[in-house]
Amino acid sequence: MGETLRAGGLSTDHVTVSFHTSEHDPDRPQRSVSSVVTLPEASNGTMVLIKAYLHGFRRT
Repeated sequence: MGETLRAGGLSTDHVTVSFHTSEHDPDRPQRSVSSVVTLPEASNGTMVLIKAYLHGFRRT
């Protein structure tokens, strides 16, 4: 995660977490949800990004 940002000299101030059910299982309900987590300041730190993703996961 953060490694790609760091390699490009970049950082981000938000992450998007999204989940989709399998379109190949038509007998089950279809669902697609996403959540955007805004960071207090831009970061490219892997642990900061993982914590943000986990926060977004819990919100969905």
